[in-house]
Amino acid sequence: MEEEASSPGLGCSKPHLEKLTLGITRILESSPGVTEVTIIEKPPAERHMISSWEQMKKQRLKQFKEFGRHGGSCL
Repeated sequence: MEEEASSPGLGCSKPHLEKLTLGITRILESSPGVTEVTIIEKPPAERHMISSWEQMKKQRLKQFKEFGRHGGSCL
């Protein structure tokens, strides 16, 4: 007997992809008004891209907090 090797990268088996998406495709497909659900597999993001995204979001969160502290009384 041969066992299928399921790799975490591209070319995943459908059961693995179903677990990864928590079954959201089945939920969306059964929702009224949804005509097509497509999942596109992409290679993982590079670490520097993740770091820059996190830094950008952290800075933006800091700006929102400061606005709430200083500009909140204007509303």
